[in-house]
Amino acid sequence: MNATETAPDRAGRLGLEIWLSLLPHDPAVPDAPRRRKPGHRPADEFRLTPVTDSAQLRPRDLILALHNQGYEADNKNIMAVYTIREAVRERESAVCLVGSVDATAVMVHEYISIPLGGWGSCDPAQFGQPWTPNVPPAHCPIPSRSRTIARLGNLDDFLPAVHEHPDYPTWLASYAEAERQDTTRLHRPQH
Repeated sequence: MNATETAPDRAGRLGLEIWLSLLPHDPAVPDAPRRRKPGHRPADEFRLTPVTDSAQLRPRDLILALHNQGYEADNKNIMAVYTIREAVRERESAVCLVGSVDATAVMVHEYISIPLGGWGSCDPAQFGQPWTPNVPPAHCPIPSRSRTIARLGNLDDFLPAVHEHPDYPTWLASYAEAERQDTTRLHRPQH
C-alpha cells in the first residue's frame, strides 16, 4: 500500500489480488500472453481445459464461459497459450456460477460477485454469489457452439482459501471503510 491509496482503492486491489492468487499460474512462461509463441505455452496444469460434457461440472462450480460470437479465434488463443490466471484476468466478467447440471446442459448465474479491481465489484461476504438472487440462471447447453467453457473449480473449495488468505482481514477492513466513506458521501448535505 502507498500513502495515497484510498480505502476503496485498497479494497479493490486486495480483492483482485486475493482472487487471482488462487488461480493457477506459471510465472516461468515468457512474454505477455498475446505475444506468446505456441512453443512457450504453459504446461497443461496451468491452462484451461474445455468442458465438453455436462458430467464434468457440478453445482457451485465456477466456470469461465467465453462467448464465441466474434471471438472464436481469441477464445482458442486464450485456451491454448494463457494460464488460468491470465485467462480470468483477460475475461473476468465471463466468470459464472453453475446453479444446476443435467445430462445435456447447465444453468448458470452469469453475474456473480467476484473482484474485478474496483471496491464495489465484490463484497467479501458475498464472494461467488449471484449479484441478484431473484434473476433466474441462464440455460447453457453442453457442448455449446456459442460459448467456450472451462471449469475453474468449485466455489466451496475457493471460499476457505479466500478466508484463509493472509490479506483477507485487510480486505475486509478496507471494504468496510470504503462502504462507510461511500455512505457518508451519499448522506452529506449538498451546498
